[in-house]
Order: sequence, then structure tokens, then C-alpha cells
Amino acid sequence: MPRILVVDDSRLTRRVIIGVLTAAGHEVVQAGDGEQGFALFQEQEFDCVISDLLMPVLDGFALAEKIRAVDSRIPLLVATADIQEHSRQRCKEIGVTLVLNKPLSRKQIVGAVDKAIMDRQTVES
Repeated sequence: MPRILVVDDSRLTRRVIIGVLTAAGHEVVQAGDGEQGFALFQEQEFDCVISDLLMPVLDGFALAEKIRAVDSRIPLLVATADIQEHSRQRCKEIGVTLVLNKPLSRKQIVGAVDKAIMDRQTVES
């Protein structure tokens, strides 16, 4: 069962993503900000991380940079309402696997997570 870390300061968004991924057979761990998310990332093993960009304490950009410094291969998905091109470019430069636009659909969430995990497994084998 794949383990997914969901990091978002919106409790509602976390609840939606967790519900969708749990129904799809994934185990999900959640964090309400980037600092808490990075602490969980360091303590536990995950198959994929989904993060918001605009969060208090440690934003999604900084979280992505910290994760990439530790693990360059884990699928890192950003779910954001920020559609500015410079934000997308910065995500690409950091090494974000995929940027998803909020609001997220069930199909979009499950499809992106499953594809990212499968692509990583294909590269590693």
C-alpha cells in the first residue's frame, strides 16, 4: 500500500485529498504546514508527497527544496491555486514532479499520484 504525505494548511483540502487517496487504497499521513511536513518526511518513509505552495511557517517552495536536498527521486506533487508562470517555473527548477491546479478532481488526484509512483518504480527497476 503506497504511503502518501499530504501537506496543506487548509484542513478542508487535506480532508478531500485524504478521502480520495484512502478510497483508492493509499495510506495517507497529513501535515498542516511545511515545517511539520518536513519533520514527518524525515521520520517516516513515503512513496509520494503532495504539497500546497502558499502555507505559513514553511511554504511549499521551501519544503520542496528541503525534500529535494534529502531525496531527489521521490515524486513531489504541488497542488496550488497559484497559476502564475513564474511559480510554475520555480517548481520546475526545484525539481517538482508535477504541478496540479486547485480545485482538484478525484480523477486528477489519483491519476497523478499513481502515475508518479509508477514512473518512479519504472526508473528504479
